Amino acid sequence: MPEGFERGIENLGARLEIRRRYSDHHRFSRREIDKFMERCIERDMELVVTTEKDAVRFPRPKELTVPVYFLRIEVEILEGHDAWEDLVTRLCHPSAPGDPVLRHREAYAL
Repeated sequence: MPEGFERGIENLGARLEIRRRYSDHHRFSRREIDKFMERCIERDMELVVTTEKDAVRFPRPKELTVPVYFLRIEVEILEGHDAWEDLVTRLCHPSAPGDPVLRHREAYAL
């Protein structure tokens, strides 16, 4: 949802000058990041803002004269909190070999 991210940035008071949208889980190349940073330098941008998820996939640009910030997003679970906690626990603490990994979907019905 790049539009939602962009609206959120604008709602915080930013003026967006350059927008780049990529597919979800895009693997950034060093070349495309360098090219984008060059454009930001040419346009005298004050900073670059991205999502936290994308920031961890950015290769370090050749030239980093424009600071890069990321927006941290928090998720609030409104329903199904117990099911969420169970899933997180099973992901972080896998079962012993031989224990059933999958549970019936009814176990997570809200």
